[in-house]
Amino acid sequence: MKTSCNVVQDVFVLYQDGALSEETRLEVKNHLRKCRDCRAFYQEMKSGYGRSSGRRGASLVMKPEVELSFENVAQRLRKAKVKNSIISNSAWGAAVLCGVLLTLAAYRSHIKNKNGGV
Repeated sequence: MKTSCNVVQDVFVLYQDGALSEETRLEVKNHLRKCRDCRAFYQEMKSGYGRSSGRRGASLVMKPEVELSFENVAQRLRKAKVKNSIISNSAWGAAVLCGVLLTLAAYRSHIKNKNGGV
C-alpha cells in the first residue's frame, strides 16, 4: 500500500510520541526512508516546529512552548484524577459519618424510650 505524504504528515506527532500501532509505525518509518520531503518535514517538526498544513512550502507556525506536549496533558489528567478522587472519598466519608450519627441518635432514642423516657 502506498502511503501519501499528507497521511504520513498527519500522524507525525503520534509517531514521535510512540502512540501508533506497530503496523502504522512501520508504514510511517518506511515512508520516511523513501521520501526526502517528509524526512525534512519530520526533522523540522522534531526540532519543535510544525507547518500550517501538510503541503510543501507551507509556513512554519506554533512555537513549541505554545503547544501542550503529551506529558503536560498526561500530568494535568493525573492531577484532575487525584482531585476527583479526593472529592469522591470526602463525599463517601461524610455520608458514612452521617449514617453513624443517625444510627447513634436512633439508638439513644430507643434506649431512652425503653427506659421510660428518663
